Amino acid sequence: MKKRIFAALLCALLLTGCGSTAEVSEDTDLTPAETIPETEAYDGLEAKDFGGSTFTIINRTKSPNYNAHPNPELEAPELTGEPLNDGIFNRNQVLEEKYNITLESVTFPQHGDIVNEIKKAVTAGDATYDAAFPGIATAFQMAMSGHLYELAEIPHLQTEKVWWMTNVLDNTSIGNKNYFLPGDMNVGAMNASGIVYFNKQILADYQLESPYALVDEGKWILDAMTALSSEVTHDADGNGTLDQYDIYGTECSSFAWQPLFYGSGQLLIAKDASDMPYLDAASEQNYDAIAAVVTFLNNDASTYNVNHSTGVSDLGALTVDMFKNDQALFFIELMYGVPEFREMESDFGLLPLPKATEAQNQYSTYLHPGNATSVVVPVINTELDKAGMILEDMAFYSGEYVRPAFYDIMLKSKFARDNDSARMLDIILHEFTIDLALIMNTSGIDIDSLMRTAATKGTTDILSSIAANDQKYAEILRKAVDALT
Repeated sequence: MKKRIFAALLCALLLTGCGSTAEVSEDTDLTPAETIPETEAYDGLEAKDFGGSTFTIINRTKSPNYNAHPNPELEAPELTGEPLNDGIFNRNQVLEEKYNITLESVTFPQHGDIVNEIKKAVTAGDATYDAAFPGIATAFQMAMSGHLYELAEIPHLQTEKVWWMTNVLDNTSIGNKNYFLPGDMNVGAMNASGIVYFNKQILADYQLESPYALVDEGKWILDAMTALSSEVTHDADGNGTLDQYDIYGTECSSFAWQPLFYGSGQLLIAKDASDMPYLDAASEQNYDAIAAVVTFLNNDASTYNVNHSTGVSDLGALTVDMFKNDQALFFIELMYGVPEFREMESDFGLLPLPKATEAQNQYSTYLHPGNATSVVVPVINTELDKAGMILEDMAFYSGEYVRPAFYDIMLKSKFARDNDSARMLDIILHEFTIDLALIMNTSGIDIDSLMRTAATKGTTDILSSIAANDQKYAEILRKAVDALT
């Protein structure tokens, strides 16, 4: 029987695999929150012999950079004892043996290189590449160029299953057509999830309410984050000015508008009854969410937005250093920042993004459209039955081998020294929101730059700036509809 929720495994890893000295009391419940019933036991698709053929996937090269692509998704030539490498190796071996294939990975440094390579292959009629793992925004460009199959054309894909990020389909479809979807093989998607870090030492020093409890009670909302942040913010050096040398409840950059806004589960580009996109920034819920986020990012009593700094050459480094140096209770970033804090002296934890209000049904996680990877099949593929079987089972077996290994990497960081960490990861990696307004940034929908300016300057009438571009955005969306439907 395959277990789809990893709480028990992860709690065990906390005790045995993470170097933690934490103990579990006798009444600690390590039972998984949910498992697939015996009647629903599933071991993947029925095996098929593809005669020793090669299945080639083009993807991005592993990069050591903090904000790039620090983990492989396909390449694991041998067992090394490193959890993610070995998870990928074992998954690949299962697929190769089950289907009598050789999995081949071809990598390029940037997602844009994948676009160019697929374009050249399509032009030349070269069927070398069976599939690709581009960034989501890159995948959209490839679809607009007519280089991708619609997912519905690919047999065997069970996109409603838990090993696919199914809700991304609803956010990104146009005319009920989809061309890309992240799955559990896409470590780059899990790694590019928006989160809130919190400093456990500051929380204890100020005797503040546990944010874990707020999450569990459905009360982890932006107002609660503001209230806790206001308890901490003060002029630490006594110079009468709040600057990068002081202590804050929250520190971040203007980029944080993205994870905070999409934590509300709202979309700036919505769809009508026919699944056709339209600009919806001026809706009441969007207006309230935008105003709340801009206000939060400019509230000196709670937040330090590093974009307000002067004389700082590397704002990204400043955000990391301030959190490392115990200058903030909360830090808003992406999951891929976790390794940056492994040597941090104070323990820290991870939280889902705050909801807009308690009435919001569930916590929603932002996906970075540039760094979050996805699965696509280029139109040069002439064996869709084979592609569908291998990609579907790759997603399924990634849920068994790769996703738990990714959790293990996260749990080896300092934040994992409590039994709440696995639960928080389950919440963070459960429900995603990704907006065509961000995905289509390179197509000319420049709402992100307008929002970053508003987040820096505290301009809550941002909607007037967005509205001034209404006709331009409508024309861009029309072209997308024409190209994809």
